[in-house]
Amino acid sequence: WIDTGFFADQRDNRRKLKKEAAPGQRWLNLFGHTGAFSVALASKGAQVVNVDVSKRYLDWTRDNFLLNRLDPDLDVPAALDARTYVKQLADDEKFDGIIVDPPTAAQGKAGFWSVRKDYGELLTDCFEHLVPGGVMLVCRNDRKAKKGSLEPLIVQAAQQAKVTIHTIESAPPGHDYPSLEGFPEGDQFEGFIVRTAKR
Repeated sequence: WIDTGFFADQRDNRRKLKKEAAPGQRWLNLFGHTGAFSVALASKGAQVVNVDVSKRYLDWTRDNFLLNRLDPDLDVPAALDARTYVKQLADDEKFDGIIVDPPTAAQGKAGFWSVRKDYGELLTDCFEHLVPGGVMLVCRNDRKAKKGSLEPLIVQAAQQAKVTIHTIESAPPGHDYPSLEGFPEGDQFEGFIVRTAKR
């Protein structure tokens, strides 16, 4: 079993979010894995709370910060189930940006995670902790999901959180990860960059 710790198909989305980041901002990276998004954001001076149930991945994230000569104070690790972390946030705790790129299914400390069953509630909770005018990357890998069903789920979650979406744009995998006819397994990724209204 080989774990490279890096998903190259998200390269373009890391570049897009890096342009959004700025010193003094605070971002939340749920299901943070080895911190590739976090490194990109911290390279622009943003502090990132990295949430992952695996301490091994949080340590790997810290190593990646050091390898990239980034201020370790910009890396705030949280060894928790993503759902638990968001639920325990204070009502007034907000983030300038949130990355939500979960596994399809996993066993977490808060119980079994299923992107089909649990995603809507998690997105609603995330919208409640996003600053007005904030940015959220929402991704899903689920070969059984109906194509085109993620955007309505995002809109519904924002409505439940009483948050107005200003823009929502497609955030697909990189151009060198094309959809191939006859290979539907490679076409299961959906992603969107969502910006909320400033009010």
